[in-house]
Amino acid sequence: MGLLLQIGLTIAAIRSGWKKSIALIPLGTCLLAGMLIGLAVSASGGSVEEVLPVCLLLDLLSFVALGVMIARAPNRKKAVSQKQGIALEAVQTNVKT
Repeated sequence: MGLLLQIGLTIAAIRSGWKKSIALIPLGTCLLAGMLIGLAVSASGGSVEEVLPVCLLLDLLSFVALGVMIARAPNRKKAVSQKQGIALEAVQTNVKT
């Protein structure tokens, strides 16, 4: 259930204006850390119940990071309007000459 929520939040972060590579960082780090923790537990012969709080904390941090990314979308409108203004000036300069 948590993975589905993380995927949904990642899609929402991408739609709110974050680049795909940036929006996938919380999901990727959480999955990688979970795999490494599972590998370490199985290699040492430990029990999964001992590391469950750590994994849940990682999931919680991932949810918080994605929620912040959704709430604070990057300000791309200003950058786009500046590029359009530069392009408009270039077109006007070419028309005058």
